[in-house]
Amino acid sequence: MRFFLMFIFLVILTYGPGLFYTLFRNGKKLLKWLLLVIPSIFMIFYGLMMMKVIPIDSMTMCIMNMTFIICMLPVDILFLFKGIYLLIEKYKGKKIKWLNSLGVGFSILVFIILLIGVCERKNIMVRETQVEIQNWPESYDGLKILQITDVHLGNIDGLEEYLEIMVELCNEQNPDIVFLTGDLVNIKADEGLPALGIMNKLEAKIGKYAVLGNHDYGKYYNWASEQDSIENMNAVKKLYRDLGFDLLLNENRILTNGMDSIAIVGTENCGEEPFPCYADLPQAMLGVENLPAILMTHDPSHWRNEVLSFHNIKLTCSGHTHGAQMGIDCGTVKFSPAQFMYKDWDGLYTDSPTSGSYPDQYLFISRGIGYVGIPFRLGMRPEISVLKLVKH
Repeated sequence: MRFFLMFIFLVILTYGPGLFYTLFRNGKKLLKWLLLVIPSIFMIFYGLMMMKVIPIDSMTMCIMNMTFIICMLPVDILFLFKGIYLLIEKYKGKKIKWLNSLGVGFSILVFIILLIGVCERKNIMVRETQVEIQNWPESYDGLKILQITDVHLGNIDGLEEYLEIMVELCNEQNPDIVFLTGDLVNIKADEGLPALGIMNKLEAKIGKYAVLGNHDYGKYYNWASEQDSIENMNAVKKLYRDLGFDLLLNENRILTNGMDSIAIVGTENCGEEPFPCYADLPQAMLGVENLPAILMTHDPSHWRNEVLSFHNIKLTCSGHTHGAQMGIDCGTVKFSPAQFMYKDWDGLYTDSPTSGSYPDQYLFISRGIGYVGIPFRLGMRPEISVLKLVKH
């Protein structure tokens, strides 16, 4: 379904504005060649990849998608404006010449924006957030959690160099705990092989913990057999552990310092349709019902759907949304297409019903370190999230 929707999007992107323009423009054989024949070659190639006739990996698909969008979207915008110009001329008898100039200017602007987004795809930022928690144990006051998420290893070009930079930045934060909240790979376990020996260098004073994300289950690939799918799933779990993470599959770990104890809890992915839900939160919470807990769950929709009913879960760490890989975050202005898909999509949220009450539970959503679909981030840079938990 995901590839089918991408295919439909690319068909519209390829032919929509061009056909609209040619409705009002006769002749111009070269123009018709450029608008129809050359893009058709791409669409045939893309269709063959969808049907697995031509094998292709995640990274090549990402680069191909972005290259095509960079080439086609500005052209589409130009022809859209030209089509509107010709439509008005034909039916209203007016020539609004500034429409053509506006189309040229807007298409150039879009081209520049797309290039900036491609360049920003690896420009990692460190985002620090302080979380004030009521009745937080004294021994864990100031606990520093570093969260990385949505690495999507199979999509990243120059992977080893990028991971080295990420690991160095992570270790500079000197965290107590490192969380990896899912989507380590994009489709297959072997996408993570280049990360071995690099991500193992991540340092944490107390421990490194992880949970699975929707991509880790390999459901976006047409496996030859159910056994192949199972073997890939087992290989993904092994990859997490080989990278030095304690993978929590509806499980918990108890940390003790003096007289104080807290729980680190991790569930499998639990999202709303079409994303799978394999979480068993009651099972994950067994034995720690009375301890202050920190939960890792990949999809943030899980928080409102179930997690809030477990009142001892003080902080939930999620990823998944990527901040839609594009948006604006400037002072009080914060916008992204992600907010039309998710009620909670980026940063810190609380369960406070009113501004006068102090929150008892928090959700933090990281924008992630990788990308999916296209190698592009604009205004939502890849991030390493650092959470400092302090007693209120």
